[in-house]
Amino acid sequence: MRNIAQTIFLLSLVILGCQPCEAAKKESKNLKKVVSLTDPKVEAASKFALQELRKLCDYCSEELRDAYQNIKISKLTSAETRPTALTAGAMYFLGVELETSKPYEGKSTDSQVLVVFANSDGTYNGMSVERSPFLSR
Repeated sequence: MRNIAQTIFLLSLVILGCQPCEAAKKESKNLKKVVSLTDPKVEAASKFALQELRKLCDYCSEELRDAYQNIKISKLTSAETRPTALTAGAMYFLGVELETSKPYEGKSTDSQVLVVFANSDGTYNGMSVERSPFLSR
């Protein structure tokens, strides 16, 4: 029964043109709260994000892998949080400036918004990036 309901929902998105998605985006913006850049939870989330970023390119070309493995967050520019939709946890939206000591195609800096998924017990489920750092847009 659950699969049927999910299928109907997905088909309605296709047929209606994702108007529910736009409404959810607006609602989601209202749920975000600005958090201090020095909040211990923000600092822990940014450390987790950095560890995950460094692993993203373990199997890339040597030059790109070197760029990722030498990545650091040079500046945390913003931090927002909101509750997760399906679990008891939080999402941290971290505005960051990234830097690597091993430039890739001449690029050694990048700005990103990283999203870290945190559980209520302080552990993390994962991280999302809007695009691959250091690659041309």
